[in-house]
Amino acid sequence: MSPIYTERSRVVVIRYVTAALAKGAGSAVKVALMWLLPGAVFGGAFSMWNNVRALLVVAVIAPGNAHAIDAPADAQTVFSRATELVNRGHYTEALPLLQSLANQMPQSPGVFWNLGLAAAQSKEARLALQAYLRYHELMPDDRRGFYKLIQAYQALGRLGERDQVREQLIAYRNALPSNERDQLAFYVRDQFDVAGQHFMVLEYFEPRSPMRLYYKFTSVDSSHRAIYDYTLSSGDAETTVARQLGQIGADGRLYGLDRNEDGKSTLCGLMKSVPSYDAVRARVIAAVTDAVEGKPIQKLSLQ
Repeated sequence: MSPIYTERSRVVVIRYVTAALAKGAGSAVKVALMWLLPGAVFGGAFSMWNNVRALLVVAVIAPGNAHAIDAPADAQTVFSRATELVNRGHYTEALPLLQSLANQMPQSPGVFWNLGLAAAQSKEARLALQAYLRYHELMPDDRRGFYKLIQAYQALGRLGERDQVREQLIAYRNALPSNERDQLAFYVRDQFDVAGQHFMVLEYFEPRSPMRLYYKFTSVDSSHRAIYDYTLSSGDAETTVARQLGQIGADGRLYGLDRNEDGKSTLCGLMKSVPSYDAVRARVIAAVTDAVEGKPIQKLSLQ
């Protein structure tokens, strides 16, 4: 049984079963009691969620490797040196080399891609945006250009422009053949640092049952290996319980924010409506900061 279901369902049932009894909601109470028994009624959903989790673990979230360029021998030598520095994580050293190449070779997508990477990692957010704008202009059909622009606008707090590019990305995906569209299930929406940790955020285009996953905030190490994560999701089974208890409407859903580490999940909040990305981001940042400072988890109640 998924620990996400276990804790979240108990919160729902414990909070509302008394009210359901008072209303004479016999069927609701029956569902609630079965929900508390391991393997009861919703066992199929649990096993399916375990499979989904296994698939999500292998998601590649690294920022991407350097691109090659067609250039004269001397420029290629400089580019090779710059990309070596980028791949080794020496971004500030690579930055002046790539800026020089950008002036020499304004038609090279590879130069601007790597310039964007180096600038973003060097906290030069405006330069990163300029580089990615040029890259996207040169390579309009490369979906990663959309991703990087969304990240760059987020880093600068230019949320209106971020949302415009996100809409363009959704339109781009919708225009793909169905098989390609299905393969593009998520993208890296954001990267940020908080409390000495680096987070990479996946946004899922079409959250699907039985556990609809919307966002995944993953804390990664220097090699971009996952350490732990926060997820915003909505489970079909727990939503059914909440509906039968009368806590949400027939078309409503229950949304939960969970912290997941070493196979264990801790519920951080339950919501009756899907929150905005910015609201979830702020809640995750607050939770990470509180954890570093040794403060207890402050759970969001149903709203």
